[in-house]
Amino acid sequence: MSSQTVWLPTALYTALIRLQMDDFTTTECLNAVFGDSEYNQAHKRRYGLVYRNLMKLVNAGFLERRNVDDVRLYPSYVKTPLFDEVNFQEEPSDLEVKKVKKVKKVREHKGGANDALLDELKTKANIYRIEIQECQAAIAEYNKLQADYPALDMAIEHALRDRYQEYSDLRGRLAAVEEVMRALGSTELAR
Repeated sequence: MSSQTVWLPTALYTALIRLQMDDFTTTECLNAVFGDSEYNQAHKRRYGLVYRNLMKLVNAGFLERRNVDDVRLYPSYVKTPLFDEVNFQEEPSDLEVKKVKKVKKVREHKGGANDALLDELKTKANIYRIEIQECQAAIAEYNKLQADYPALDMAIEHALRDRYQEYSDLRGRLAAVEEVMRALGSTELAR
């Protein structure tokens, strides 16, 4: 049986796959990904998005929704055995989809030129990865600042939006470089 692929929004992918969360509430999921910021508008919008996607996973059988009990005041979500049988991928943003185009053909260069090009592309990819990590750290810090300084929510939200845009652009650039590297690598194998 071939493994099914399920695409998740970045916030859920981060919580379920990167942070390996299990037996959590929607609020705990949001706090783990975005920081503790329950009293601002951005948190309310994110809550709705995360809740809707969690319910889709429950309806598909990947998560089980447990009702309120003596321990929890809100419903919690637990991974089912079906969860482990599925391949989850992070959903690309619309901007990435527009920017990333399939590399159809890579011209072969004579001699060791492909090796030099591949090394140059690896360097470029590593730089993008570092810049992506810096963006992730900045986004996390902005989320903490939003929680700590609600009066500055609008200013922080603007800066946060700019960082998300930069993060998305960098991911698209990295994807394009990696696609060219794979194409370049496949021409090397064909020789």
